[in-house]
Amino acid sequence: MGGCPLMQASMGDRRPRHTLAFLTWATVSTVTTGQLELEGEAASRRLSTSTTCRLALDNMVLDTNWLRVYNASSRWCRIRLENQMVHCCSISNFPQGTAEGCDASLCVADCRHTHMAGLCPRFGQACLVRRNPFTQTGPFSGVRASDGPLMEVLETFCVPNDCNNGPDRDALMQWYNVRYRSSRTVWQANYDQAVLECDSGVLTIILATIACIAVALCCVPVFFYICVAPREKGRTLVSQAEMNADNPDAVEPLDARSTRDQFMGTGQQALYQ
Repeated sequence: MGGCPLMQASMGDRRPRHTLAFLTWATVSTVTTGQLELEGEAASRRLSTSTTCRLALDNMVLDTNWLRVYNASSRWCRIRLENQMVHCCSISNFPQGTAEGCDASLCVADCRHTHMAGLCPRFGQACLVRRNPFTQTGPFSGVRASDGPLMEVLETFCVPNDCNNGPDRDALMQWYNVRYRSSRTVWQANYDQAVLECDSGVLTIILATIACIAVALCCVPVFFYICVAPREKGRTLVSQAEMNADNPDAVEPLDARSTRDQFMGTGQQALYQ
């Protein structure tokens, strides 16, 4: 097939350019797709805790002591929450999670439980959970709009040791919300927007260090007063005779005349007088 050599040369130069452009587009598309997949995978990981954390959480939730204290604290918290809802709202319907004329500054029920906080060290650390039990998500997504979501409850939540790390703590409430929702009802069901707050222990360490330093500084003058005797001018604490009496190997000074009489006899004493 004949043709213009210039045209053939031009077509020959054009093919590598098209090929290079196609490869560049394919590379960029692959990298972008990979980044989206990684971001999606990271987002899905944030909704789930690690395997060791899940096992530790299951063991805690199934523990008989935890169940007993949890049931007692839940019944007590329900009474406090309903009473607080009646107090801060002009009209309230606790079973439906609806209310009218609520004052957000008063609609906070403090349900931190002393016995639960005392039990938590057996599994890990006692933390604080802030949540809105009637927020319009999850089981309350179909409830009519009202002031019910203004209600806030503060609860004691045990974080197992295997979950007490940054990534697991970030995902713990979402996992707890989904994993155990079937065992919770009404005001206990919704943990969609729960916020977990744990004490890092830095403040405790700082206060303990300051207390130790203060005690050490207070003990210094006490030890100095006990161990160091006060100085008294012109007073001899121990005399030479007392020192010799305490030292059996000391040589006592003898009178020269008495020693001579002992060796030469008493009859010759007159010759030397």
